Amino acid sequence: MWWWIIGAVVLLLVLVVVLAIWRSGRSFVMADMVEVGRNLPIVQKNAFRSAGSTPPGESGVGGAVIAKQAFATSRGLSVAYTVERDGELFRHHLSCQAPGRSQKFLTQATLFTMMMVGKQLEESGLDGDDGPGFEVAQSDTGTHHLGFTLTAEQQQRMTQAVFAD
Repeated sequence: MWWWIIGAVVLLLVLVVVLAIWRSGRSFVMADMVEVGRNLPIVQKNAFRSAGSTPPGESGVGGAVIAKQAFATSRGLSVAYTVERDGELFRHHLSCQAPGRSQKFLTQATLFTMMMVGKQLEESGLDGDDGPGFEVAQSDTGTHHLGFTLTAEQQQRMTQAVFAD
């Protein structure tokens, strides 16, 4: 009789663990944050370089597209970051997509990535009234987009923050 009770308890514990693992697979978890945190600064620097925006002492490439400006995580999140120069303005575009993943996963990933960019803007002193206006959208394909435009002076301040790492 005790074997049945012990077996039922073990089975229940295994079920709880399996459900916890299954649910964590649908959410944006710490491992995803680490991958985004490691890769976003690299693609941002490449995007800044492609727009000719580099800190003093580092040579830019004058608008040529170089290196990668996008990455994919091991769990299917794709992130792209571009900067386009338009005269004295710099147009930033961040996009996140995760084909086959839940909307919950994509929303969490996008918010985390946007918070990283927001932190850089804050470190640049570009928050509050000095900060840019944001355009946030979701395309028909489910890709999440963030766009904002900086003046040349604001871009210089953000460049310093991005390349400080």
